Formats: sequence, C-alpha cells, structure tokens
Amino acid sequence: MIINAVQAKNVLKYATLDLKDLPEKGIIAISGENESGKSTIGETVCFALFGRTFSLG
Repeated sequence: MIINAVQAKNVLKYATLDLKDLPEKGIIAISGENESGKSTIGETVCFALFGRTFSLG
C-alpha cells in the first residue's frame, strides 16, 4: 500500500496534520523530540486504515 498524503484535524497533539508529497518508494522515518507528536502520525494512519488506534483501541 502506498500512502500519498495524511490529513487530519483535531487529532491528539495536532490541531491540523497535513503531510503531502510523500515518496512513493522507500522508507519514511519520523523523528523528533519526546512528546512532539511522532506517534500521533502513526495513530492517525492506523485509525484511517482500521477504524481504531493502537493505543486507544
């Protein structure tokens, strides 16, 4: 599966989450300081695909 973009509003740490122009090949790394919202991006993708999050159920 190729995810081209991630867009969400009012999700955990983000009032607006808008990731565009993601690469179609390779591996994407998400890095940053503790508590900066890295896991929120994963939670958002998980919710979009499966209708639930891995931490909130």
